[in-house]
Amino acid sequence: MCSSDLAASAQAKTQAEVAGAVLHLVSDTQRAWVDAVAASQRVAVRKAVVDVTSVTAELAARYQEAGNISRLDLQVQQAAATEAQLAFDRARAESVDARAALQSLLGLEGGSSFQLPQGLPAPDSLPELDFAVLRESARAERLDVVAARREVEALEQRLLVTRRTRLLGASDVGLGMEREGDGSQ
Repeated sequence: MCSSDLAASAQAKTQAEVAGAVLHLVSDTQRAWVDAVAASQRVAVRKAVVDVTSVTAELAARYQEAGNISRLDLQVQQAAATEAQLAFDRARAESVDARAALQSLLGLEGGSSFQLPQGLPAPDSLPELDFAVLRESARAERLDVVAARREVEALEQRLLVTRRTRLLGASDVGLGMEREGDGSQ
């Protein structure tokens, strides 16, 4: 093995690592997009729950004034409305965080504005996956596995070079001379 083979092997390993990092970024960005859209949907659901529980608590207050429900029942309805409001506030905060994470992965500045869809695609609209095929494909094509294989190949080549040069030892090649004590050769 020559040094150019070692360099080519190292370059192939680095290319596989970079390609793997790019795919990892794409995967993280897709996951962040799903998280952001889902968080936006949770905000909409929590807002609807707040609206319903607020109306229910208001109606319970009127019933309690009329003497149709107890003070405890009124407090239960008011507590439910308060819990719904807290859940809505948490959902909004999570939505802001999810959107910021997506924005960061997309490389957008803080003031950038982008539009998310109203909801995620329906699960029945997604294609079915054959996991056996996916597993075999991952074994053959995963870039981190390819990079690891390239690294093993490079280490094997280095081992061969080391074994070949080990037998030479620390020998000095050159011209040597001895002198006699009187200075003659």
